[in-house]
Amino acid sequence: MLDMLKGLMGSLRTPRTFSEYVTHQMGRGLLTGPPVRSEVMKLAPTWLSRMGRCERLRAAAAKERGLHVPSVLFMAVTGQCNYRCSHCYTQRYAKEHMAVPMARRILHEAEELGVGLIVVSGGEPLLHREFFTIPGEMPEVPFIVFTNGSLLRRFLDDVLATPNMLWLVSVDGPLEACDTRRGEGSFQTALDAMAALRERDIPFGFSITLSGDNVASATTPEFVGSLVERGCRSGFFLEQIPSPPTEPPLSEQIEAGLRRCRAILEVPIIGFPADELRFGGCQAGGNGIAHISPDGFLEPCPAARLAADCLAEVPLAQALANPFFKEFRDLKDRYSSEGDSACSYSGHEETFEQALTRLGARCTV
Repeated sequence: MLDMLKGLMGSLRTPRTFSEYVTHQMGRGLLTGPPVRSEVMKLAPTWLSRMGRCERLRAAAAKERGLHVPSVLFMAVTGQCNYRCSHCYTQRYAKEHMAVPMARRILHEAEELGVGLIVVSGGEPLLHREFFTIPGEMPEVPFIVFTNGSLLRRFLDDVLATPNMLWLVSVDGPLEACDTRRGEGSFQTALDAMAALRERDIPFGFSITLSGDNVASATTPEFVGSLVERGCRSGFFLEQIPSPPTEPPLSEQIEAGLRRCRAILEVPIIGFPADELRFGGCQAGGNGIAHISPDGFLEPCPAARLAADCLAEVPLAQALANPFFKEFRDLKDRYSSEGDSACSYSGHEETFEQALTRLGARCTV
């Protein structure tokens, strides 16, 4: 199975979309590090070969219906969390879970439209245990799940039963930096979660949210290498948006960290939104990504808390066709070359809000 995956990886074209890029990188990650459960390795070729089919579905939706279908769909499945991280924007969410019937319908609609990758977040998604009955119904669709790791041990039986979920454990730097941002004991909790996943041959990686106070310590090859030694097969450097200005700009410091780590470490590390620039810049608004809040509002991206439709009331395709999304894309293209971040929305929030509320959009927090 490993040889088959290596052969498939070698035959793949250069990724054309952000979801293809992320899926390709996660596939690379499966080829490095300790053993992976056979159930995961059997599904991995399906995920990779599915990318072309998803592209054809999205192209058909664009041609026949004028739809911009995102290749990556982010879902905040709950507003609840057992942490109070200093940098977390989701603390503004209503403290509720996403309704499971709605989530199931949305995910099946997304699969039919050609969404290639589902990214699950919260709050802490494992607080919404019922949601995790859904991924097993869709084995051909890869799910990436962000977690603080605190609840993983008690849910390991569920994790083992659902091999199409790839786990990213949040750890915002070495001990002091992580515990300062995420709460005392959070660093060790994250390491314990990684150990539990590794013991069971479940593939996992890390996610690091970066701002001026931790970018120097959290992006060194030494620190990231220590996570790789613990079994991480991939990782995400996430730019905190919004974030206080830094000198040099935060995005430049993240890019420098990516270069340093990629030059030394074999595991794939994805920069978000940094790597969006490979695919034409900011992917928000259906160009490449969209985001769903716990109560079902379809937003342009995780950072932009604006929506015109709630998916509790309308199908995903209808919400994507709303003029709100075209206006958002036009605005982000207008501001894409300004500012120090790959995020077009950052620094222009008031301008976006004023323009989009005229189309019936509202703030969702």
